[in-house]
Amino acid sequence: MIKLLLPLAWLYAWVARWRVALYQRGIFRQHRLPGVVVSVGNIEVGGTGKSPVVIALCEALKAQGARPAVLTRGYRSGLAADESAVLIASTMPMPPQKASRLHADEATMQAQQLEDVPIIIGRRRYEAALRFLTQFAAPTHWILDDGFQHLRLARDCDIVLLNAAAPFDTGFCLPLGRLRELPKALARADVLILTRAAPDLPPPAVRTYLDTLGLPTHRLRFIDGKPRQLIGPIKAPEKVASWTLALGIARPERVLKSLKTQGLNLAHHYSAGDHEEFDFDRIKTLLASSDALITSEKDYWRAPGRFAELASPVYVLPLELEWERPSSLIEIIELFTESLHK
Repeated sequence: MIKLLLPLAWLYAWVARWRVALYQRGIFRQHRLPGVVVSVGNIEVGGTGKSPVVIALCEALKAQGARPAVLTRGYRSGLAADESAVLIASTMPMPPQKASRLHADEATMQAQQLEDVPIIIGRRRYEAALRFLTQFAAPTHWILDDGFQHLRLARDCDIVLLNAAAPFDTGFCLPLGRLRELPKALARADVLILTRAAPDLPPPAVRTYLDTLGLPTHRLRFIDGKPRQLIGPIKAPEKVASWTLALGIARPERVLKSLKTQGLNLAHHYSAGDHEEFDFDRIKTLLASSDALITSEKDYWRAPGRFAELASPVYVLPLELEWERPSSLIEIIELFTESLHK
């Protein structure tokens, strides 16, 4: 299998590298939006924690008096390539042009947590932003969620997240590995954030390579908070005798470890693929022999109406960021603010 996939991985890496070169040489055109554009992305598929970092960055900008907006692709949102939508808190002031339903779990979660920050969803993010500007004033900052490879939109700062435990996975691009681009692509970045950064991570060889890039580097850990109840009769988590865990995220092992640490008794674990819709009939069957359901915030906001149909209490596990340096977000904002005045 490796011999079959290796040429495809090389081809993927080659195409990715030449695509970047075509943008850098001006053969492919980049579009510019009014205001500051900041990309938060990575070089691998799957979760490195982009969504919580986007939320934290928007909150820090708001605290400084800025008016950010988030531009997101809306993976598996149900939107056609030429469609877009806008969420603000629990409202949708700009619905899709054609789609009757919107399935945007991360975007909905961001809208709920950021309240007055517009979340603009669309594969063609430049056109989605232009549509937004027909009805709303331009934000001071556009936060491009999962944007490192979205080169069509010019940006003022590229923030790249790396999973400190395995920053480059196996070192191979898709389909053999999980990389979208080879590690040398990090030369385009302006800031690195190492997520899940235990003191002994990343490994020494990787740390040496990252040091050669000479980029500002910040470290953070994800901390799971105490389960928070959203549906059902109020009951403290420690009073729940047994749980059914339902997850559709890239790395469920982190949540399983956290729940074990918190001493929660898991009777069942239902797992779906990242961004996949849940089989609620199956979940109802599992809940028949447990007392409550617990899920991630992203999974809950994919289908809050379906969770409301369950007869059992529903809890979410909030995700909090613990920065190695409390000043990290301010330092990052100062970096792209200063770059505009050079």
